[in-house]
Amino acid sequence: MRVVLEVEVPDCRHVRDALAPDDEQAPPGIGISSTCVGEVLRYVVEAPQEPRMVLRVKNTVDDLLRHVKAVLGLSRG
Repeated sequence: MRVVLEVEVPDCRHVRDALAPDDEQAPPGIGISSTCVGEVLRYVVEAPQEPRMVLRVKNTVDDLLRHVKAVLGLSRG
């Protein structure tokens, strides 16, 4: 399964660099990659197409969104 998450953020590369260490701590069986396309931060979350992985992928996407929100909150602060 593959989930693509795109979020428009200012200073995309700085936000991506701040979040990069979290990409390496993905749950077992889940791969995360991130890129910047202009000012759009693009995450790709990939996992085997198995019923037990659906909740892990959902939780991983939730975590990514929380982390982006936290970084953006700090940058405005």
